[in-house]
Amino acid sequence: RFNATFVPQLAKLQDRENNNWDEYLQSIVFAYNTGVHAATQYSSFQLQFGRDPHMPTDTTSNYVFYRPSDYYNQLKKSLQLIQQYARDQSNYSHKNNKKYYDKNRSNPHYEINEKI
Repeated sequence: RFNATFVPQLAKLQDRENNNWDEYLQSIVFAYNTGVHAATQYSSFQLQFGRDPHMPTDTTSNYVFYRPSDYYNQLKKSLQLIQQYARDQSNYSHKNNKKYYDKNRSNPHYEINEKI
């Protein structure tokens, strides 16, 4: 699945001689990892790190941590919430996909010793 997204993006950005593709690898992977997944409603980055990525244009954080354990506790809480929501969204997406797939499917009936 990744290659189906990655290769066309790389092809759009490289020059006509195809000799500068390596300059775009980090940007394409970052874009892929920060893109929101339809099934989970979160990006891979958020699921792994429990927060949105820091961008150069972002302002400083409003969080003030006085002890390292404060940061750890906040991160743990964020990851638990995000991952639970992502699991719920993924299950919901799976159920909808199954319902769509099964919509026009009939259940065949087979007799014993019948060749299929």
